[in-house]
Amino acid sequence: MPESDYPMTRAALRLLENCGIETGESQFFSKVVEFRDLCSTWNLSAKLMSTSDLANRFDAHLADSLSLGPYVAGPGMLPRTLVDIGSGAGFPAIPLCLALPGIAAVLVERSEVKSSFLRQALSRLGLGSALVQTANYPHAPLPQGAKVFTARAVEKSQNIDTAILKGLRDSDEYLAQRDVSGLTKD
Repeated sequence: MPESDYPMTRAALRLLENCGIETGESQFFSKVVEFRDLCSTWNLSAKLMSTSDLANRFDAHLADSLSLGPYVAGPGMLPRTLVDIGSGAGFPAIPLCLALPGIAAVLVERSEVKSSFLRQALSRLGLGSALVQTANYPHAPLPQGAKVFTARAVEKSQNIDTAILKGLRDSDEYLAQRDVSGLTKD
């Protein structure tokens, strides 16, 4: 799949650069093709995403993931670890790690099969600053220091949202991609 098949992703990369965030675009698209191939190979056994999403919405998933870039690694930000709860196929963590070389990430996935996929993807894509924890959140061991949490497509999202909010420290952020306004830390 040529770069021209990723117009939304290309636009998202431009927006990151306009925010003053340097991306690894020179190697990004070759890695994206490899990531898509891995998803395609593993999709039947690991049920990473719908066949339709893989065929028709991969670019949209990449761009959606990259939209979080300014909140993860913006100019002048202190280093923080991205914690992706329910990583599944690796969105948003893998695209962010590909576009923003050097960010640290923990991909938390409860499924052993999906965790195996994620480990292979991180290894094949050369993403040594990311690791996989096979666990149910909040029982995953996480590194010390400030964190940015995401939980994009999880079952029982209200339970996950509540657990994340309860565990947030002052230096942490939760990038909720759904309405959590009715939830509290208490």
